[in-house]
Amino acid sequence: MKKLVLHFCLLLLPALGYSQCTTLIATTCKCADTTQTDCNLYPDITVSRNPLNQASSYTEYPQVCNPTCSGNDGRLRLSVSTPNLGHGPMETRGTPTYVCGTDTFTAANVASIPATCTNTGLPPRQLLVQRIYHKNGNTMTFTDTPAGTMTFHPSHGHQHVDDWGVYTLRTATADPNPLNWPIIGTGSKLAFCLLDIGSCNGAPGYCVDSLNNNLNSSNMPNY
Repeated sequence: MKKLVLHFCLLLLPALGYSQCTTLIATTCKCADTTQTDCNLYPDITVSRNPLNQASSYTEYPQVCNPTCSGNDGRLRLSVSTPNLGHGPMETRGTPTYVCGTDTFTAANVASIPATCTNTGLPPRQLLVQRIYHKNGNTMTFTDTPAGTMTFHPSHGHQHVDDWGVYTLRTATADPNPLNWPIIGTGSKLAFCLLDIGSCNGAPGYCVDSLNNNLNSSNMPNY
């Protein structure tokens, strides 16, 4: 059985507003149900069909690597970009609460969270909230809801969202629904960095809906 090792770079393409659709002003923002004027503006994080800055979305290594790929025996590496095709932005914020091992602590503020847990010697996992924006006519409000944790990697100064992606490797059957196929491998991946590094206008082929339409500012509500 192959080991499933997952690696991806993250492309978050936000549904940020122009005109008077912003995170402060809801005047021209559209609800998913266009008959409504009172709604949450949710993001919709999808998996792009194109990899980010790579020719292929996967690299499959032989069961026994030669010296040039030593240490990758039997591995399957995936590169996944995750554009936001929703009606609202994908926005997270750190909190002063963090986890070390099985213990939870609350610091005075985010800046005072320790770089290393005293009980484990590892970086702490900082609790996150996701900000969900709400349109009510012309008024924009928001609520914050728990959204997992992120871990700071001091070696390169990045915050990585834990378990951003969960993946399965399956054997295909006649069933048209791949979620029913037998699982032969599983894996999860941190977000490389939860940040915006592109736009649907600037990255053709990344923002594609279920009908294979390319999405951009001309056909995405609240872009």
